[in-house]
Amino acid sequence: MKKIIVAIASALAVMGCTSQRMAEREVLCGGYTKFRKMTAEERTLFADTYKSETQLTPSAVATQVVAGMNYKFRCKDGKKNTYEVVIYKPLPNQGEPVVSRVTKCNGDE
Repeated sequence: MKKIIVAIASALAVMGCTSQRMAEREVLCGGYTKFRKMTAEERTLFADTYKSETQLTPSAVATQVVAGMNYKFRCKDGKKNTYEVVIYKPLPNQGEPVVSRVTKCNGDE
């Protein structure tokens, strides 16, 4: 039993080091990329998917590979408040993109 616990602890320590090294790169495995300028396709995805009374203008996007793709858009409203809108786009033939989360950010974004 002790050998199993030591093996698990060792594996977790190695994973932590690996994750730290990967975090120093642009992308953490399983995480979002850094925010960047949007492509025309990403602008169209936002316009076609985000439908709300709160009008938001996206300025940047970060992506995350899942069973499909998550797109995290950094947006502003008419009062210059910052929001993050996450749109999930499933794999082809698995459904339509949907807004999965809208978060108002703190003023320091």
